[in-house]
Amino acid sequence: MGNQLRQGLEETRLGQDPLLVVLDNPKSKEARLEPALMSEDKPMTENSKLLKPYRLCHVDVSTEYGQKVAKVFNAKEFPHVAIIDKTGSLVIFKKTGQIDPAEWQKILTSHKTGESATSNCPNCQRNKF
Repeated sequence: MGNQLRQGLEETRLGQDPLLVVLDNPKSKEARLEPALMSEDKPMTENSKLLKPYRLCHVDVSTEYGQKVAKVFNAKEFPHVAIIDKTGSLVIFKKTGQIDPAEWQKILTSHKTGESATSNCPNCQRNKF
């Protein structure tokens, strides 16, 4: 696992915040997540408020490091988004493909606590880190 993802997981475990992992290719319109959805730099935007509960790990899959991280998530198509619970051990959400602003809002709002509704589900344990 790469340093950026490892650091994100460690910070998630220490801070008890969910980890939002975005794997995309910023140079490709089809394979990138719309940049406005991750606009952390504009503090008063709706998206920055939605991102506040999360630790963000944005990985460029066109790099060697990005390819390694994509393998960890078994991601073959991009963009790929995953949310890891606040313990840093379970993927509680994942989606491949474009996400529109309304869906992005629903996803981030639904998982902001970092709680896993399926933590006792034996079939869900496959997604553990």
